[in-house]
Amino acid sequence: MSDERESGLSWGTVALVVLLLIVLYVLSIGPAAVIAQRTGGGAWRVFTVVYAPLIWLYENTPLREPLEHYVGFWFEITNTPIEPP
Repeated sequence: MSDERESGLSWGTVALVVLLLIVLYVLSIGPAAVIAQRTGGGAWRVFTVVYAPLIWLYENTPLREPLEHYVGFWFEITNTPIEPP
């Protein structure tokens, strides 16, 4: 019998990478909202497409308040005025 191990990524590593990407996606909504607000119209359209899943969660789940506070935090620390797009 051979003691060779299969090369490549383990399922645990793949799961960790996927989880990390999901966390980074969620955390990126704050800076992305600030950038979209500062740059204007076209950026808002891109923002609403890229973050559509999080916007849906904001509108339809109890995550509304935490997401609102998180994005508000980014607007506050960057001194970006909150204005309708």
